[in-house]
Amino acid sequence: MKRTLNFLIAGIFTIAVQAQTEGQPDNIDWQEDSTEIMSIKDIINEQQQVTTHNRLESHFSNVWSRKSYINLGISTTTLSPEEEISAGYGKENLDDLKNKWAISFQSGRSYRLHPVPIANTIQFYLDYTWIDLTLNSFGSENSGKYNSLEHPDGEEDKYMMPWNLKKYEASYTMSLGPSASICPFNYIDVPLLHYMQLHFYYHIGYQLSGILMSNDEDADVNTDNSSSGDGKRHKQMKDNLKGMWGHGLANSVGFAVSWKGIGIGYERTSSKLKYTPLSTGDFGKEENEFKATRNRVFIQFRM
Repeated sequence: MKRTLNFLIAGIFTIAVQAQTEGQPDNIDWQEDSTEIMSIKDIINEQQQVTTHNRLESHFSNVWSRKSYINLGISTTTLSPEEEISAGYGKENLDDLKNKWAISFQSGRSYRLHPVPIANTIQFYLDYTWIDLTLNSFGSENSGKYNSLEHPDGEEDKYMMPWNLKKYEASYTMSLGPSASICPFNYIDVPLLHYMQLHFYYHIGYQLSGILMSNDEDADVNTDNSSSGDGKRHKQMKDNLKGMWGHGLANSVGFAVSWKGIGIGYERTSSKLKYTPLSTGDFGKEENEFKATRNRVFIQFRM
């Protein structure tokens, strides 16, 4: 009986060992493969790296995301005659016209020339400024007088343009050109400094301009108020449209410094403009060429 019991116990133990052995894969080298099993610490570290990478990618995507701009500026403008132009009264030829004040508004967008910034530091664009409006105010010249009796050579029925009067000039320009934005602090471990950018650009465009002279009856040295002769010229000159319109190419270079959505900048624009009287019936069709130079300082809003 005792021998039988020992035999049964030995048989049960043998069966249990065999079942345990059959439950394990035969092709696993446990000593070798245990080094490839990731620990919980490894999983956490890998997840942190992924999270950090995604956070940095989102951060720099935001740094480079502002591609539209609006500029509000003030400027000095000089209109320089490219030829001799009669001043109309007081002096033989017109001097350079310098504005008293000017305000401007610009709006445009920068289009990337490559999808990823170079070294995450510099990005090249093609800028399109679809709105560039400027309003200039020019003071009077030579005491602000004109003479309605003066006329261009060979055109006695025409009047001389009264350039001595106060003038207002409004211009519209559309331009296109390359630009570059630089983030100089992207490798400094201060995230707020990453938003500091330097912008440089060159734009070429086409400019339309209009000049209006203020009506001032007292400015006419011809004071005859009769209904004929000199008096008729006085009255007609008083009421007619005194102005010019012009057009021509414009070239601009500028730079700006911005932080996130706000910045300041400077721009210099040179234009060659050919002006024609608005009222050719009163002032004839003679064209006058001017070189326009504008120096503008602006506040920039980037979106």
